[in-house]
Amino acid sequence: MNDADHMALKTLLADRLGFRVGDLDEATVHGALQAAVKAHHGANAEATLAHLAVRDLSDPIWQVVIDRFVVTETSFLRDRDWCDSLAGEALATLVKARRADGTRRLHLWSAGCSTGEECYTLAFLVDRLVPDRSEWDIRIVGSDVCRANLGTATKGIYRAWKVRTLSEPERAHLFDRVDGRHYRVHQRFRDMVTFRQQNLADLKPLEPGTGEGRFDLIVCRNVLIYFERERQDRLARALISRLTPDGWLAVAPAEASAERFAPLARVSTSCAIFFRARQDAATPAEPAIVRMPAAEELRPAAAIAAPATMPPAPSIEPPARRPIAWPSPESLPGSLPKSLPEPMPEPPQQPAAGVSAPPLAPASPDQPNAVGGHRGNLEHARLLADRGELEEARRRCLAVLEEDSLCHDAHVLLAMIALEADEMEEALTAARRAAYVRTDSPMAHLLEGMALLRLRQHRQAHRCLDRAMRMVELTSDPELAEMTAEFGIDALLDMARTHLAQDVPTAHRRSDARRQ
Repeated sequence: MNDADHMALKTLLADRLGFRVGDLDEATVHGALQAAVKAHHGANAEATLAHLAVRDLSDPIWQVVIDRFVVTETSFLRDRDWCDSLAGEALATLVKARRADGTRRLHLWSAGCSTGEECYTLAFLVDRLVPDRSEWDIRIVGSDVCRANLGTATKGIYRAWKVRTLSEPERAHLFDRVDGRHYRVHQRFRDMVTFRQQNLADLKPLEPGTGEGRFDLIVCRNVLIYFERERQDRLARALISRLTPDGWLAVAPAEASAERFAPLARVSTSCAIFFRARQDAATPAEPAIVRMPAAEELRPAAAIAAPATMPPAPSIEPPARRPIAWPSPESLPGSLPKSLPEPMPEPPQQPAAGVSAPPLAPASPDQPNAVGGHRGNLEHARLLADRGELEEARRRCLAVLEEDSLCHDAHVLLAMIALEADEMEEALTAARRAAYVRTDSPMAHLLEGMALLRLRQHRQAHRCLDRAMRMVELTSDPELAEMTAEFGIDALLDMARTHLAQDVPTAHRRSDARRQ
């Protein structure tokens, strides 16, 4: 394989999938082509490229290539504030309108659904908003170009890491437990969702007047950013053409160009940006605020018995505007011990701006299994992070680091908190400091790689994952092996293994070094 082969594959990826050639990492391209040649038994690079040029994306060799470029780092209800806004602004408005006009129809589409978590999140939100959904025509469609992703989504079985943001009552409500590390989405939620293979880069606008294939809500987040400009604009037009007359569109903030999505009206909240097909949506009426259930109100699906007669649906518009009450997250993984002390008393409230925070006391010696000093504060910080109190957890980590700037576990936990809060620069800094303190820490290098991936610095991310993977594979420490498995980071570890398996030519290494 040579430079010409790499460029030929890049050209195919740009033509078929809309990727920007300049964004394609050389090492990833090399690994994808190497894997395709291996899958195309008996062929060389030239023959494999010729095969790809005349086959559609459902071809098994194409799927081998696509699998090397997809990102599957997502989870259920990952961004709580965004989910709150989606439920209270878009979905509640649509449900109210459909009840008013008597249609009782709700069709939703997750475009670029990856492994299905977003689709099942939509199913959960709809289930809470529409208690009489058996009387509705509710359809949720998830589409993705990667067959492996769709296979995972259809099965609805996920590692524990994927459900880390859910409380135990939420997990019981949404899932059946398969074993100690896997959960399966309840059948009643899987019945709401269908999946299909679709290449968004080739999606064309519907003809005016076409009634079929229109959706009340389309969610297409972090997809357009990977396309070149012409494909971005075409996909935007295609999405707009598939909305109902009062439909809603959700994209990522970085993709929310009012010009690109005209004539839709932009609807902004403190944590989300939507576009609405109705022309008067630029100054929408006070949105309905939906009270999501408290954790103790959730019951396993098997325990929910349908009444003989469905009661009238409750009003979705309460008298007072208030935040949606979501349960706190259940777990945030870390390199600290898995066996944590029993919950401690509620921590003191965050001091007001300008007021010095009181010194952090070590864990009470009377608390079962509690320990004092740094470890006690760090375990308390992790418990706070478990409950979703990320700012207070961050404050405790920083307090530990003020006393001991070389505390590896504090840097690791700080990096995890920053990743959970989507603060990538802070996560990257904390992970690098952890790696400086302990150069043999696979967790530090792994967290650095995760942050770099989200910052789209793929070359450096691969190097970090390479180091982490080598450390994991060479270690004989059973606790480290168990921790790595518990993380459920199969996609990232597979990427690391791909990097290890490939033999990047020396000329490419020299070229890479010059670019650094």
